[in-house]
Amino acid sequence: MGVRKRGDKFYIDYYVGGQRVRESVGTSRREAEQALAARNAEVVAGTFRLPSVERTSFREAVDQYLDWSRDHKRTWDNDQCMLGKLLPYLGDMPLSQVTAWQIEEVKKVLRSQGLSGSRGNRYLATLSSLFHRAFDRGLVRENPVKRVKRFRESPGRLRYLDSEEIDRLLGSCGLDLRDAVICALGTGMRLGEIFSLRWRDLDFEAGFIHVVDSKNGERRDVPLSAAIAKALEGRKGRGGEWVFARPDGTTCKSFMRTAWDKARARAGLEDVRFHDLRHTFASHLVMGGASEFAVQQLLGHKCLAMTRRYSHLSGGALRQAVVVMDRLLPGGRDAAVTRRVGHKMGTVARRAVRSSSQRAKILSFAGVAERQTQGT
Repeated sequence: MGVRKRGDKFYIDYYVGGQRVRESVGTSRREAEQALAARNAEVVAGTFRLPSVERTSFREAVDQYLDWSRDHKRTWDNDQCMLGKLLPYLGDMPLSQVTAWQIEEVKKVLRSQGLSGSRGNRYLATLSSLFHRAFDRGLVRENPVKRVKRFRESPGRLRYLDSEEIDRLLGSCGLDLRDAVICALGTGMRLGEIFSLRWRDLDFEAGFIHVVDSKNGERRDVPLSAAIAKALEGRKGRGGEWVFARPDGTTCKSFMRTAWDKARARAGLEDVRFHDLRHTFASHLVMGGASEFAVQQLLGHKCLAMTRRYSHLSGGALRQAVVVMDRLLPGGRDAAVTRRVGHKMGTVARRAVRSSSQRAKILSFAGVAERQTQGT
């Protein structure tokens, strides 16, 4: 019992009739201490009344949570969608009577509807947040979601385009969509970040795009390459504050979605999502030898673990880094020569097809390689 701080907020704990009550009381310790003293005085005087837990249904708790979510979360509409789909199963139940077992049953229903493991865990995270807020308000004694096993998640999808696919896609895009695709491929920006760009966010003189409306809420600066600058400068004078805007000055995000679906169909890339352009940006950076830290900063990842999903693509860079030590070790120079020859032969063999001329080139190269080895 007492005052505790979690994050930027202070919480007070006290007991009423043997039941623990926890409240959020703002960002001031002094305010929290005064609130705790007032609650204890009410308890001693017998004037304090607990909220009517039994009369608060899950449906009412959802309404109260969404009021909070609208004020504190940029993704509140996702909360609204997910909790709305849970209402048919938990809606009229008293919130205090929702158990971990009942949530497990809802999990089965979600799984039977084809929900992925990762998406199912987003449902559970949102539900847990609802119960956490309800606990703070004294509506429940515990968060039952804490005792619910999470879905097993499959490895994240990583689809990126090669140079030929990039050419096909760009050739299938109209002018407006082409600019957006070039921007995504050249910066790694998310769909929402691109279509939230205002002209004031572009600094052509310094060569940076200022991403102020990012997914994690943190600003980041992305270098403005020559190709991106050319594409975006060509959009000037179209009216409005948005870089990607309709003739009336409003953002054209919804229009671009339709154009995107048509373009990828024409390019024969129906399996490619717009977000895969971000993966393409990161994948080619890693394969080109960029450091994980640089990729993390450009993508705006809060933790390096998110960036490491691309680390398997950096085998060439890792191999080159290890070979650097060969010149310092006994026999390392000869081993380095052998590895280089073997690597070239393997690369040529993998790229070979069944034409006689290419087979002759492989044999010719192998002969040269053999003479080089014998002469070493």
